[in-house]
Amino acid sequence: MADKYSDSRESGLRSASSIPVIDSQPMTATAEVPVDWAGIPEGGYVTLPGDVGGSMHYLGWTPSDTSGTGAIRPAHGDPVLMLVHGIGNYSAAFSFLGPTLAKAGWTVLAPDLLGHGRSLLPGRGVKDHRLQFDADAHNAQLVGFLDGLGVTVPVVVIGHSMGGGVTTGFATSHPDRVRAVGLIDPGGLMAAGPIPCLRCCCGCCWRCCCPLACLTTMSGCGEEDVYKNDWAHPEDAALFGWSRAQGMLQRAHNPDFPATFVGNVMEFPVIRLDDTVDRLAAMAQRTVGVGGRPTGRFELPVLLLWGEDDAVVPYEANIAQWRARLAGAAPTIKTFKDCGHVPFLEKMNETHAAILQWLAPLDASRAGEPHRRSGSDGSDGPTSPTSPCSPTLLTMV
Repeated sequence: MADKYSDSRESGLRSASSIPVIDSQPMTATAEVPVDWAGIPEGGYVTLPGDVGGSMHYLGWTPSDTSGTGAIRPAHGDPVLMLVHGIGNYSAAFSFLGPTLAKAGWTVLAPDLLGHGRSLLPGRGVKDHRLQFDADAHNAQLVGFLDGLGVTVPVVVIGHSMGGGVTTGFATSHPDRVRAVGLIDPGGLMAAGPIPCLRCCCGCCWRCCCPLACLTTMSGCGEEDVYKNDWAHPEDAALFGWSRAQGMLQRAHNPDFPATFVGNVMEFPVIRLDDTVDRLAAMAQRTVGVGGRPTGRFELPVLLLWGEDDAVVPYEANIAQWRARLAGAAPTIKTFKDCGHVPFLEKMNETHAAILQWLAPLDASRAGEPHRRSGSDGSDGPTSPTSPCSPTLLTMV
């Protein structure tokens, strides 16, 4: 969708030939579901602190090890990039994106939020009212995860779907820990839909056996369609069968997943992040100093990616709100034609190229430094020919 925000940087995207290309043979919905976690990269675990606690599983990739099999711990000063999955998903969703970013020089961490993937809920699970699924609870999980791995440098955080809302909240709550923010089809400014009604009807009693059983049953209805809804063209998508198999694996082998899904629907603010998004935009324009000395204008780079045929967080109804609220942050916005809710899988090569282009100015070798806008003469200024308060919008085809 070319418009006034398009610029010459489209030609600067990495060639698709430089990105690993997946097998073009479609994987159908009948792809075999793994019987257990064997054969899936092992990754590692981090014990979370606090009253709730828990153990968080994660996958990790480094420039020297892109297999994802080991329990990596970033070395001091390593440039770190964290990938945050959405509701109903887990770290395996980033099995292709993670290695690509690692090959570009980043140490990539992809945690399974509690109740997802191989991260079980601690204690008594949802029946323990100390366990929350709101924004603060997810912020605490990410802080505990990074602390547990000894990560002290500011990190790049990229979140998908609900993970985009989690990422936005984390960045605004812990600005000293975030170097840049990427959002892929993010939740947070969605139309209310049935969610307020569900929350009103169930209130705080959703954790009880009867309401929880009803809601978890509803979440599994039309299971085939649940997976198809993420894709614009599942019948033609090379990775649809693989993605569905990973989702079925989680449903089959994480007993806490159904209740976690319901908990996030009931408590996470997928429709009420307006103020948080506004704070993110304000952060991107802040003036900071290093070592107490003013060093000019710095920004928090923001990337917004969206599939134009997204049926989960609909493109037309949502991107206008994100563009308007982030306008002052001069975000890089890229959209993908003929693509649904998971562009990093359905348009994998194009999405990888877009993210790598956005990351390039950050310079992975300078992990501890904020990103500075500088003009060609060394003065503070925009990083592109566009106005510093205008988003750059490119359409990927």
